[in-house]
Amino acid sequence: MDLSLIFSQIINGLQTGSVYALVALGYSMVYGIILLLNFAHGDIIMVGAYTAFYAIASFHLHPLASVLLAVLVSTALGVAIEKVAYIARNFFHSSNTSLPAFRTDIKDMDGSFVLEAELPG
Repeated sequence: MDLSLIFSQIINGLQTGSVYALVALGYSMVYGIILLLNFAHGDIIMVGAYTAFYAIASFHLHPLASVLLAVLVSTALGVAIEKVAYIARNFFHSSNTSLPAFRTDIKDMDGSFVLEAELPG
């Protein structure tokens, strides 16, 4: 086995592991702070990734500008989900904390299938 292949696989593993660690950190912080299970967390990251991809592939933006756009879109989506799903849950005095997250997760997955069907190129 080539030493450069081993080194590149170590780098790939560290990159993938760091993404997993960030997602796990987000889940644990959200649950630890507000005691709500937010299953839409990964979907918001997915929307940010799609935003950055489309900004680079379709609009030919600079990668740093596309990441900034992805952060803005993901933040706006997170605020919208919080306003619609979780504040509505508090308004109706529901004790079920995971139902809005499951509904949001299912809606985001439906949208991702539409985006994958329309990838440019």
